[in-house]
Amino acid sequence: MSKKRDRLKASLKGLELVEDTIRQRGWGRQSAAWYDRAHVSLATLRRFWQRIPISADYFKAICEAAQVDWQQVADRTPPSAKPALSDNYYGEVWVGRAALLDELVERSQTHCRLLLITGMTGVGKTALVNQLRHRLAPSLPNQRCITFDARDQTSFSQIAPSLSDSPVETASLLPEERVSTVVNQLATQPSLLVLDGLEAALQGNEDTGWSEFKDAEWKQFFHRLLAAQACKSVVLVATQEFPVELRSLGSRYQSIWHCASLKGLAPPEQMLLFEQLGLEPKADSLTQDRLRRIGAAYEGHPLTLQIIAGEILNAPFHGNFDAYWSTYGQEIERLEQVAQALPVEGEDDGLRLDSCTRRLRQIVRQRVEASFDRLRQEVPLAYWLLCLGSVYRRPVVEAFWLNLLAPLQPNLDQQQLMVDALLDRYLVEDLIEQGQLHLRQHNLIRSTALSHLRHLRTRDDNPASS
Repeated sequence: MSKKRDRLKASLKGLELVEDTIRQRGWGRQSAAWYDRAHVSLATLRRFWQRIPISADYFKAICEAAQVDWQQVADRTPPSAKPALSDNYYGEVWVGRAALLDELVERSQTHCRLLLITGMTGVGKTALVNQLRHRLAPSLPNQRCITFDARDQTSFSQIAPSLSDSPVETASLLPEERVSTVVNQLATQPSLLVLDGLEAALQGNEDTGWSEFKDAEWKQFFHRLLAAQACKSVVLVATQEFPVELRSLGSRYQSIWHCASLKGLAPPEQMLLFEQLGLEPKADSLTQDRLRRIGAAYEGHPLTLQIIAGEILNAPFHGNFDAYWSTYGQEIERLEQVAQALPVEGEDDGLRLDSCTRRLRQIVRQRVEASFDRLRQEVPLAYWLLCLGSVYRRPVVEAFWLNLLAPLQPNLDQQQLMVDALLDRYLVEDLIEQGQLHLRQHNLIRSTALSHLRHLRTRDDNPASS
C-alpha cells in the first residue's frame, strides 16, 4: 500500500467524467458492486466523491473499477485554504425533491428574501439547504452559514458578530443598533445567509411544539428584514418547527417570504435512495416489495432509511438482503400492524396528524436505538467510539475522534476501521470545513449516543469489552 503521504483527491471535472461512466454501467455513486470490485469500503468511496484526499492506491482502484483513467480524474491543483462549496455538495446523497428545489431557487431569485424549511429531525432539511446553496452560488457567491446545533449560545447578540463584516464593532452596539446594522448589510450587500437549526433559539419542547424566540432581538431581526423597503440578500432558515412570531409577521409580508414543510420521500424516491446507497431494489420483485414496505413503514424518513441500508450492506449481512429480512423483517411487520390499527377518520384532522408526527418520531427513535444495540453486539469498539464522540457539540477533525480510542491502544488500521464502521452505517457524517475532513453526529444520533454514554458511565462499563 502507499505511504500515508501519497494521497490523491478527485477534481470536479474528474468526478463528472466518473459519473458519466458509471451511469452507462448502471451504477450509482455508492453502488456495492463498485466498491466491492475496487476492494475499498463504502466510507472510502464516499470520501472519493467528497474530494477528500485518500490513499493513492485506493484512488486508483476506484477509478480502475469504474474503467476510468485515474490521471484524468485526479486533482493536480495545489490545496486551497478555502474549499469550494461543491466539495460537500458533490459527496452528498441526494434524491428527489427536484420540483421543490426548482421552486425555492425561483422564489429566491425573484422576490423572496426569507425562505424557511421546516420538518422533523433527519428529514433532509440540511441536505436541501446545501442543494440550494450550490444552486444559488453563481448569483449569491457571498454566503454565510450559521449552524445552531454547533453553538452553546444562540441569542442574537451572540450570533450577530458572525453575521457582520465588522464583528468587533457589531458586538459593542446596543440591541437596536445591532439589529439595524445586520439588516442594513443584508439589504445593501447581496449575500445568502443560512440559519440552520434555528429551533435551538426557540422556547418549547418536542411534545408541545417550539413556540417563541428566547431572545426578543431575533423577532426584531426578522421584522426589520421583512419590513425593509428593499433587500438584495436571501435569508434561508432550516428549523424543526415554525416560530410562532413569524406566522403573525409573515401574514403582513406574504409576497416576500415562503415556508416549505418537508415530509418523507415519496415511494419512487425511496427506491432511488436505496439504489444510490448501494442496494439493488430492482434485483427481484420480492426484494423490491420488501424495500417498499420498509420505506412505507418509516414514511420515507431519509436518515432512517440510510441507517437501515448501512446495516444491510455491512457485517453481518454484507449486502445479503434476504438474510437481513429473515432476521429483522418482523420489525417491519409489527409497524405495519400498528399503522393499520390507527383510526382512518377523525373529527380533528389536525390532532390526528400531530399524533402521527409524534408516532413517527417515536418509531424513528426506536429504530436508532435498535441500530445502537446491533452495533454494540457486532462492532463493540465502534459502539464505544460512537458514544464517546457524542461529547463533541460541533464537527471536529477526524484526529479528535481517533484520539478517543487511545486508551485501548489500537493500531492505525483498527482506528480507521472503527471510523469507517460508523460512516458506513450513517451513524457519523463526514464533511469538509476549512479544507479539512471533519466528523459530526446528526442531532438525533448524538442525543441517543449521549444517553448511552451516561448509562455506560453510571455502570462504569466498557463497551469495548462487551
